[in-house]
Amino acid sequence: MPHLFNFFRSLLHSLFPTVDSEAQCTFCGKTQTQTKFIVAGPGVNICDECVHLCNQTFAEQKQKATTAREGRCSFCGKTQTPLMAGHAVTICEECVHLCNQIIAEQQGA
Repeated sequence: MPHLFNFFRSLLHSLFPTVDSEAQCTFCGKTQTQTKFIVAGPGVNICDECVHLCNQTFAEQKQKATTAREGRCSFCGKTQTPLMAGHAVTICEECVHLCNQIIAEQQGA
């Protein structure tokens, strides 16, 4: 599984190496200047605050064993369960983990 994360992380970095200052989080609508980090995907962005919220929600779902939403992830395009939904976009747990890694790398840079 780590090799899959590394593959997607390097793919995201190569396709979307930087986010311009006008970028907006597709989930909450905040701009780059209103948040610390925005991770770009293919036509979709997510800020560090939404990534943190997704982490919390995925953890709560696991503890409560709730039924998760299934659908297509806006970042990787795969049909996944569970998904977190934003304004007409979704993100799977796998992509949230990748975003965590990208944000951690940016914080260390």
